[in-house]
Amino acid sequence: MKLPSPPLLLITDQSQVHGPLVDVVASAFEGGCRWVMIREKNIGAESCQKLLSDILRQAKPFDAVVTINADVKAANLENVAGIHLPQEKYDFPSLRLQFGQESLIGVSVHNSIEGEAAIGADYVTVSPVFNTASKPGYGPVIGVKGFKEIAHSLPMPALALGGIEPSNVAQLRNGGAAGFAVMGSVMRAQNPAQKVNDLVSAWYS
Repeated sequence: MKLPSPPLLLITDQSQVHGPLVDVVASAFEGGCRWVMIREKNIGAESCQKLLSDILRQAKPFDAVVTINADVKAANLENVAGIHLPQEKYDFPSLRLQFGQESLIGVSVHNSIEGEAAIGADYVTVSPVFNTASKPGYGPVIGVKGFKEIAHSLPMPALALGGIEPSNVAQLRNGGAAGFAVMGSVMRAQNPAQKVNDLVSAWYS
C-alpha cells in the first residue's frame, strides 16, 4: 500500500487545540496535509463519529486520506482509509480480511523487536525520536541514529514521530524515514496551515 503524499501524518488531539479541532484540521489541509489520523481517546463514541464525519467531509475536496487510531468499528466505515494500532502481535492476513485489502494499516513501535513484530503492516511509526511537548518525559528518546537503525532493519516504511520540526525533518529523511508524523506542533499552532507548509517544505528541501 502506497503512503499518501506528502508523507506527513497529522495525528489529532483536541486537548491541545486553541479552538475547534475541525478548524485546525481544515487549516492543515489548506497548508498541504493529505493524511490525518483521528486519535481521540477521551471522547465518546457518538462524538467520535461526528468528528470523523466532519473531517471526512473536509478531506474530500483535497483528496486527503483519513485513518483512525485503534477504533475497529470506525475503521470499517466507508471512506475511512485504514487503522493505526498500538504495539502488539497481530495476525495481519486476518486484519486484511477484516478491513479490506486496500486499507492502510499502521502500528506504533519503539524499538527493533517491536518493529519485527509489526512486519505485515503497511507502515510503522517509530517514536520518540526527539523530546516532545505533547508527552513530556516520554522516552527514552532514540534520536536520529536510533531511528535510522530501526528503520533500516524493517521491510516496511517507517515514519518518524516525536518532536518533529522543520529543522530536523531533512536529517530524518536522510536517515531512512519514509515520512514523519506530527501531533502537538500542529495542534497547538496559531497558524496550522503555515506550520504544515513549513514541515512539508523542509521535507522536500
